[in-house]
Amino acid sequence: MKNIILTAAFVAMIVFTPFDLGAREPDTARKIEINFGKKTVEYKTLQEIKKGDSYRVIISDINLYMYNISIYAKDTTTSPALTFPTFSTFNLDVINKAIESLLPFGSVVSRAVTIAANNELEQTQSFQWMNEPSILAALYVDSSIHSFEKDYVIFREKLDLLRDTLGMIKNDFDNIVWGVQQAVISAQLLANSTAPNTSPIQVMSDLTKIRVRILHLENSWKASNAAATTQLKALKEQYGKMNVPDKAKYKTLLEEFEKLVNAYTAFNTNLGEAKVSADAKNCSLIVAPLISIANNSARTYTSFPITYHGDNGIIKIVITPAVKDVTLPSWRIEIRFPEYPQTYAGVSSGIFVSTLFDDAYSVKSLTDTTFELRPEQKSRCELGVNSLMVFGWHPLCMKNTPTYFHGALGLGLAISNKVSPRFMLGVGISHGDRHKFVLTGGILGGYVSRLSKVYFTNDTYSSKPENFMVSKLEGGFFASVGYAFAF
Repeated sequence: MKNIILTAAFVAMIVFTPFDLGAREPDTARKIEINFGKKTVEYKTLQEIKKGDSYRVIISDINLYMYNISIYAKDTTTSPALTFPTFSTFNLDVINKAIESLLPFGSVVSRAVTIAANNELEQTQSFQWMNEPSILAALYVDSSIHSFEKDYVIFREKLDLLRDTLGMIKNDFDNIVWGVQQAVISAQLLANSTAPNTSPIQVMSDLTKIRVRILHLENSWKASNAAATTQLKALKEQYGKMNVPDKAKYKTLLEEFEKLVNAYTAFNTNLGEAKVSADAKNCSLIVAPLISIANNSARTYTSFPITYHGDNGIIKIVITPAVKDVTLPSWRIEIRFPEYPQTYAGVSSGIFVSTLFDDAYSVKSLTDTTFELRPEQKSRCELGVNSLMVFGWHPLCMKNTPTYFHGALGLGLAISNKVSPRFMLGVGISHGDRHKFVLTGGILGGYVSRLSKVYFTNDTYSSKPENFMVSKLEGGFFASVGYAFAF
């Protein structure tokens, strides 16, 4: 019973537990999208970015082989110039020269090799093709020697076939190499262009087929070379048993057979070059540029997500040529986001009016020995200039606008009566991008002139009053209008 309950609980857990197999979280990162071909920039989604959000830089229609992209000088991609590896492919010079040194032959048919070794025939010492039956009958040769002549023809034809097969392999190999070179050149063009049939998988498959063909060709060469060497050895033994007249008669055949075996040896040299050209290392070098081209076929750069920490975002993107010997321009762009930052800090200067003022009194002489203090007409406010540090923020009702609330702190200088410093603290409203118009109000403090407590305006004095004004620290209110520059 216990096992049944446990089994039922396990099944229920599997059935009712949500599984998200293979599901991927959607990419919520905001984007700075740059079309390098059209030279356009789009980053509207960054205007709504919040602290903790992430964003990406996506640059489309750009050739990453020709340009380097630097972001903040931290998120950087550096692509080396796309080049095609240089190595010598195999050629057929050695085997061609070896075969050209042999006497000419035609198609694979039964042939008679004739040598005029006696003065009666007065013929040159060389192979002659004879088709007339009367001449063939006259130039009868020993059957054992005739078999060597036929073997020579067969081995010669096999060598020609091996050479032709190797030539076809070379042509196919050169076509692959040329196709890759076309792809490399096309990939370096600024315009979006791709060469046909340049899939790295297809090219690797074609190279594998060539390697198999070379292996089969090597096996055929080994068999033919061994048989030809054996026949040459047998011919030399037979030649050694001949009398002098017969040796003179068949000397050319022996010499040509030796050249043929040497040609087989020469063929092996070309075959070795073909194996090196199509070995694993060179095949990797050939395919490597295609892999790079395929990986960047989208011609798009996408950065890792960059976290926005809530302050004013500034991103600098620099695009420079990756190839030094190619004359291409560079680009640099600086993007600030949001367009109107949530906060700012800056400095402001302006003029202010405050409720602080200086008292003014004068001494009036009543008689030669009698004096009194009388108040002068005075202004109940003062005018001055200020320089403030301002710290602004966006209220919710003014989001995505250039209007901010701000706090201000700094110094002022009253200039109405006499120059007096003022300490100012206030709040206000500012409008603008980096250059802002600001209105600020708040409290201020500073020294003002007041009548000393030892003097009174209703009293008379027998001597002229002196130093009857004193400085007192007082506070008041101010209003200011001015200009601010946001950092």
